[in-house]
Amino acid sequence: MTNAMTEMTKTMNPMVLPSLKEELAEEVVFLDDNMMINQINMLSVKKIDPSIKVHVFTNVPQALDHIRKNPDTPRIIFTDLDMGVHSGWDFIAAYDSMHLPWPVNIMTASIAQEDMGKSNNFSCVRDYISKPARIQQLQILLKQPLLAA
Repeated sequence: MTNAMTEMTKTMNPMVLPSLKEELAEEVVFLDDNMMINQINMLSVKKIDPSIKVHVFTNVPQALDHIRKNPDTPRIIFTDLDMGVHSGWDFIAAYDSMHLPWPVNIMTASIAQEDMGKSNNFSCVRDYISKPARIQQLQILLKQPLLAA
């Protein structure tokens, strides 16, 4: 997608952009400070679709830097909430302010109702999943169009 298209998605309803509405992820980003969970997630995605690029980050600044350098790559993002210095909420707030159309899925061990409720405050958050994610959950999310309602 061109930068012009990215700018258009900031101001246009996705219903007006049918080609984007049907787009699938070319890349998956996992943000979690637990490398074992990252490895399991990466292997699961590769089992589902070996052609999808997988990027794993263990901290928020690295993940945001990657996304800023590649804003037009159709992607689906999974973030944990509880991570060292910066939390998943820090990532979500920064990402949400970028106004990119690609969805974020919270993948966390937290079952706190306040976390689930807080996730509704961000337009970029699509789903809230308990970790570790089951391969069936990942498969469903990876096969959904990125801009699905």
